[in-house]
Amino acid sequence: MKKITLYIPNDKFVLKDLIQDNFFKKMNNKKLFKGIVYKQRSTKLSLSNFLEKKLFLTKYRYFFWSIAERLARLELEKKNYGFGITSQTLVLSNIEVKFSNLIFNLGLSKLVIFFIKKYLIFTMKKYSIKGDHLIIFGSSKDLHYFDLVYLAKKLKKKVLLITNNWDNATSKPFLIFPDAMGCWGSQTKKIASKIHKIPMIYISGTPRFNKFQNIKIKNNFKNNNKKILFVGSRFYMYEIEVLKIISNVISKNFNNNFTILYRPHPYTMVKNFDFINNIKNVKFEKSWKNFSSINKENNLKLLKSTDGLISVMVSTMMLEALHFYMPVLALSTNFKNQGIYDWELNHKNLLHLRCTFNKNFILNSCSTINLEKKCKVFFKNILDKNYKKKNSMQIYKFLNDIISKSRYYETIQDFTKN
Repeated sequence: MKKITLYIPNDKFVLKDLIQDNFFKKMNNKKLFKGIVYKQRSTKLSLSNFLEKKLFLTKYRYFFWSIAERLARLELEKKNYGFGITSQTLVLSNIEVKFSNLIFNLGLSKLVIFFIKKYLIFTMKKYSIKGDHLIIFGSSKDLHYFDLVYLAKKLKKKVLLITNNWDNATSKPFLIFPDAMGCWGSQTKKIASKIHKIPMIYISGTPRFNKFQNIKIKNNFKNNNKKILFVGSRFYMYEIEVLKIISNVISKNFNNNFTILYRPHPYTMVKNFDFINNIKNVKFEKSWKNFSSINKENNLKLLKSTDGLISVMVSTMMLEALHFYMPVLALSTNFKNQGIYDWELNHKNLLHLRCTFNKNFILNSCSTINLEKKCKVFFKNILDKNYKKKNSMQIYKFLNDIISKSRYYETIQDFTKN
């Protein structure tokens, strides 16, 4: 057995992906690895040959790390886009945002990051790293990632980061780089190689779309009233205003022959959905007021029962809908001050989203000016009986470039051979 160290963060999507990939079963059945697995959660991971150890955060270290991470993100954005998106808070406090913006605007980011890293290293708990390899799941946006990678590098251990989200390989900065990285597919591998210069990048894939393989669906054109799934965002995006515009388009141009099914994000910050009842052509399932039921909701079942998808541009539900060759309307609209997330600037500049531009099967609306126009085209696409025939080949190539079948365990095997 080869000794390794694992880190599985307190991220529900990471754990869900590992379970869907049968990662724990493969580790237990094949018995090729043993060592330590670090975690933040109390639940047992049941890795038979691994000693489970829990990690903890301290308030002051997390505060300074948050400043450094945001400065590194702004510098990465400046490098890739020509400017840093200072208008968004990304759930940070006003003090953290104003302080980091001031440092960034003064051109002192690298200097401050240097001293914060020195502080983090000085106050770091010395965790044990077993074997010659450290494998981390998730992203670099994690204080524990910084601690464990630093300790591994100091001991001359090799580090592999297996990213679990479409954008984690390209939009997240690195306060300290791994030796290798795993990403979703050839698209993110190409972008990450260019902007991060990490010497070894594997296509570790994602298990999220395994259940969508080889599924066929036919549009029911006998049904006059079409159902559209509207997937809400985690960060607030003025969905009331968006839904009102869409509802008006349905009433004025399509004789109220479309019904919008509004489904909130499982981890939405919106707590009150009473506004839905006052918008024509929009319905809300009562069971979705219970957030645990949203978590358990089967996306496959939802998409099978609807004819089109409206979502925010960063939602991977967009990719799930494309497996059914469904028309997609992708939104990124700032109605007022940007607040937590600047939808319009991210939509226009995030590198992994640029592949969606000028595609017939994804209608991008990143301003209120063109939202009504794009809605009309979207609804016409749903009514077009030849839509799938006209776009199926393009959609297949698009998805094949972004998504690869998950191979987490196999990626670790390949990495530990070196």
